Amino acid sequence: MAHILVYLERTPKGLHPASALALCVARDIASNRGASVTGVCPGDAGNLDAGIGRAAGRFGADVVMFLGPDGLTTMIDRLHPVHVLAPWTPEGLGAVQDLSLGPAIPRWIDRARPPGAGSDTVTGIVAGALPWHAMDTSLDAEYLGEVDRVPLPEWVMGATKVSEGDAPGFAMVPEGGVHYVPPAPPGPEVGGLLQRLGAEPIDVDQLSELGDGALVWFCDGAGELPDALRQTPATVRSMVLAGPDATFDPSWMYADIVIPGAFDKALARLAEPLWRAALA
Repeated sequence: MAHILVYLERTPKGLHPASALALCVARDIASNRGASVTGVCPGDAGNLDAGIGRAAGRFGADVVMFLGPDGLTTMIDRLHPVHVLAPWTPEGLGAVQDLSLGPAIPRWIDRARPPGAGSDTVTGIVAGALPWHAMDTSLDAEYLGEVDRVPLPEWVMGATKVSEGDAPGFAMVPEGGVHYVPPAPPGPEVGGLLQRLGAEPIDVDQLSELGDGALVWFCDGAGELPDALRQTPATVRSMVLAGPDATFDPSWMYADIVIPGAFDKALARLAEPLWRAALA
């Protein structure tokens, strides 16, 4: 049987949106080709594992494996996967950059079931849509060994008191309020939608002070994201509105979600209940 590996990046709000979409892409490929989908996650965070198991099962994984420092290489040597999918993030790209399978090819998933989204050997997923699978499956984690030797982010170490039932699974737009860096000028329709979201403006130099919730960043057209966006804390979901004429830029690795389309239409999507509610 053919195998597909998906790198599962966890955040304080559960599975990273790009990992959620990567699972959906992998599930579609696997269903068409009779393959299996294995989600791989670095390290063991105790009770937080339950959230990863719920989200991975919901979005299409058959197995969840927690890995030690060299675990991804071990899994590739063991399974010889036809595809490896990872988030187009610093963590995801760092995990796959030294693999013998070749460099990650970026794919912007901005709608459900995009054709040819996972045809590369190693694919870097940029999230721009809601996950489209919602399976009634929760997976129990398996452990490859030496998971306790993986260096974990500070927020993981601070979340060890989370009970298993409270472990976050997945939220596209987390609770905690929405902030935005104002476009110039926002215009009446965009301003009204920001008000509907309950969004509050914030200055660029205040990004590192945000403690929770989501940040909306207006970025019309092509070009690099500003360095300031890299200062957004891990507890804040960074959401870039890329405008109607956006083209992919490697700097999108510093955004959690990149949403296409005119600002008013993109903001209207964010106001929908499915975007604002936790899905797992």
